[in-house]
Amino acid sequence: MLEITDDKITYLSEEQNELISIQSEDIISIEHKFCELQIRTRDEQVHNINLLNTGSEQTRWEIKEHIKELTETIKG
Repeated sequence: MLEITDDKITYLSEEQNELISIQSEDIISIEHKFCELQIRTRDEQVHNINLLNTGSEQTRWEIKEHIKELTETIKG
C-alpha cells in the first residue's frame, strides 16, 4: 500500500507491519533506485519503500514521477 499526496506519503511498513505517514514538510530528501524509494526526514529517520509490490512497471514510473514533483515542491 502506497499513497502519495501533495502533503504526505503514506505506506505500509513491511518491517513494522503498520501504516506510516510522512508529512511533506518533514521530508529532507527523496532518492529512488530501480524499485525502491528512500525518504529521509528531519528526525533523521530513513524510510525505505519497496515498489516491487505496487503493480506494473507503468505504475512504478507514475509513482516516481509524482515523487519527483513532490521533491521539487519540497525544495521550493
